[in-house]
Amino acid sequence: MLGPTQLNINSRSRHFLEAASDVEQLTTAKHHQGLEFPASRASAEGLERGWQPGTAQRAAKEYPRFSAEFPLLLHLLGMMGTRSVAVLFALAGLLQVAVPLKIASFNIRTFGETKMSNATLSNYIVQILKRYDIALIQEVRDTYLAAVGKLLDELNRDVPDTYRFVVSEPLGRNSYKEQYLYVFRPDQVSVLDSYQYDDGCEPCGNDTFSREPAIVRFSSPFTQVRDFAIIPLHAAPTDAVAEIDALYDVYLDVRQKWGLEDILLMGDFNAGCSYVTASQWPSIRLRTSPIFQWLIPDTADTTVTSTHCAYDRIVAAGSLLQSRVVPDSAAPFDFRAAYGLTQELAEAISDHYPVEVILKTA
Repeated sequence: MLGPTQLNINSRSRHFLEAASDVEQLTTAKHHQGLEFPASRASAEGLERGWQPGTAQRAAKEYPRFSAEFPLLLHLLGMMGTRSVAVLFALAGLLQVAVPLKIASFNIRTFGETKMSNATLSNYIVQILKRYDIALIQEVRDTYLAAVGKLLDELNRDVPDTYRFVVSEPLGRNSYKEQYLYVFRPDQVSVLDSYQYDDGCEPCGNDTFSREPAIVRFSSPFTQVRDFAIIPLHAAPTDAVAEIDALYDVYLDVRQKWGLEDILLMGDFNAGCSYVTASQWPSIRLRTSPIFQWLIPDTADTTVTSTHCAYDRIVAAGSLLQSRVVPDSAAPFDFRAAYGLTQELAEAISDHYPVEVILKTA
């Protein structure tokens, strides 16, 4: 049985949907306050299963994070008896504190049932997302969470409860709606709180964002930054300057609400090319204030297509958080080159590359 599932179905609630990986278990529940999900039981399960010699391939499948970070230890599995393997996995449980936290923002173009029903596309999406401990996904069009359910099923196929998710309500000023989706590893982080930023009256026409940020507060026991928040934004292209500037107000709201300084602001800001020109940057407080550190430079290319634009960004606030970013770790992930994909297939996955950053361990 998976961990606790939380759902608030009030469409205008400041708390938005929280769920474990099995969408069928969604039930109506009370608002959570400071909810912490249980840590992964991966190491304990490994010991209980009584690992036998020659199980290195199974270990790689069931513990991809372990096998990626400690390949030499994994190789030893094929040479060890059950008792030695048990000791090895106990050691792996201790060594998890040495694994940095990898965070990404990924605009997956028109993410929904059609895309997740395509085995080739869904396999690559899952492969990309498994690189991360927290991934913020934008352009999600999945009101009934069918595609999200399929995604979590695939992410958790090898080891149950490897990933969980938090998803916003459908957001938008008209019939076109999108959701913000976070997928995260509960063995690395836990969700402390979440809320939907109130940017004004949409029917009145005085709201600020086309898709107002759905903010999540995370606890990270294995990094030097133990408590931080993520503010997401998928900016409307024609309003990119105003929406990026307004993130400054969202930052102040988060600080006032939670007393946090360590905050990541990330997403498809459409912060480049014709949507934000050189002459417009001085009017954007998020750019001109010394509080913020822009980790993805203007020269980056976050687009899969022939354009060269730094649409997708990660911005860090808080001296502790800024000092704990692994140098040169913030960059787009070119999955087309990494996986040797054709241009056509890469664009079918998305027209954006993920942008990623790594936080240092404790």
